[in-house]
Amino acid sequence: QIVTLQSQLDEERALADRLSADLEAPENSNRWRKLEGKDPEPEDLAAKLQVLEERLNDKKEQLLEKDLVLEETTNLAHRLRTQALEGREETLELAK
Repeated sequence: QIVTLQSQLDEERALADRLSADLEAPENSNRWRKLEGKDPEPEDLAAKLQVLEERLNDKKEQLLEKDLVLEETTNLAHRLRTQALEGREETLELAK
């Protein structure tokens, strides 16, 4: 019985290998399908690329502006925190 099961296992492995090879073969017409539609013209692609690059540059500029605002806000918050701590220490000294 072990010999029979071993031979069946070998047969199934061989079948799996063959099916895998068939699936991976580029000549296999069942592996691919022709896509509908047409490729865009190079001029259209260039125009679209230019629009996308402009959008990207705008986004980069907005990001830089937001980074500057964040940096300014962080600096102001730090100064206020420092000022508050100094004020608190002065108040404690006066209370004593």
